[in-house]
Amino acid sequence: MNIKDPTAVQAKIIPYFLNGKNVLCSAETGSGKTLAYLIPIVQNLLYSQYQKSGETIPNQPSAVILVPNRELAEQVYNVACDLCKHSDIRPHYFVGGRSTKRFINNPELKKMDILISTPGSLSKLLTNKIYNTDMVKYVIIDECDTMMDDSFMHLTSRVLRKLNVESSLHDGLELGTQIGLFSATIPKDVISTLRGLVDLESLERIQTPAVHKLMPHISQKFERVKSSEKDGLLLKRLHHNVLKSTATMVFCNTSSTSSYLSYLLAENNIAHEMVNGKMPQRVREGRYNRFQMGEVEVLIGTDILSRGLDTCRTQHVINYNFPSFLSDYIHRAGRVGRIQSQGTGFVLNYISNIWEVDLVWKIELAARKVGILDNVDANIRKQLNKINTKESSFI
Repeated sequence: MNIKDPTAVQAKIIPYFLNGKNVLCSAETGSGKTLAYLIPIVQNLLYSQYQKSGETIPNQPSAVILVPNRELAEQVYNVACDLCKHSDIRPHYFVGGRSTKRFINNPELKKMDILISTPGSLSKLLTNKIYNTDMVKYVIIDECDTMMDDSFMHLTSRVLRKLNVESSLHDGLELGTQIGLFSATIPKDVISTLRGLVDLESLERIQTPAVHKLMPHISQKFERVKSSEKDGLLLKRLHHNVLKSTATMVFCNTSSTSSYLSYLLAENNIAHEMVNGKMPQRVREGRYNRFQMGEVEVLIGTDILSRGLDTCRTQHVINYNFPSFLSDYIHRAGRVGRIQSQGTGFVLNYISNIWEVDLVWKIELAARKVGILDNVDANIRKQLNKINTKESSFI
């Protein structure tokens, strides 16, 4: 994998996890969090294989990694495969969709050491006893701010209870399951959310100095525009970026707006892909990968694309809709300027609503001072619902 030195977050996390500690890690986007948890898990599994004899039981993983969407599940799986290709450790991923019911009725028996899945898919499989989790020793919740907001929490908590997540060490004896929670933004109330699911006294909080900061090598531009002007400005910018082969991600706040922009770009002969959470899996499959492979220069999507994906090819991010939360802005801006990215990143924001001004002011001030963004929290649905009443002005 051509890794010579660990990143800052890897140097902090790996020793903790190898020593059996439960960890809550917040580190800036693109800092190498995936390998920070995969490396110690693989190391521990290799040691366990060396100690024990006998065949691995099918459908009985030793590690479970939960992620919020299928694109991130596939990415983590590919990184795990690269890491394990010269060993007997077997990664596997399952994201469900149209094949879930068929899989439950006719389950495949497969030997696996690391299982990567989404909470909804895994909850169904565990309820139907497709996977035996008696031997699970490591649980990772990637992008835990999203996994513990109102849209995922009921599924995440159900899975954690089934996986017997509790303190990994007690009086020197290994008990229960070791857990790691990772994200670029950590909700203020994450500790209270975890109460009853995890032994909080065993949780080591690890945070890098740059967390909740806008990276100085990423240029931020804020343009105040009329709603009626946004489409023309966007088309002009994207035509220019396509001619210059500048990979660009365009973010919207809703699936309906992303569908509208896809129609707009198609009408103006701009080749692109579009991904949102309401698309059927058969339609959604492969779209993100086509952008990553350079088959198109433009990718339109909602915040489903802002979490965890290694978008090192992306050079520009355009917020067609300004995000409703600081946490979403940090994740969107984190699609550029990542490890192994070429050159500097650029984030362009179209501002067309009065209610956006206060959030813009906070972000612009932090960008100018390279300071920490205050009050970064997860998405609170009751606040989002209030904002969504104005969504007709977005389109």
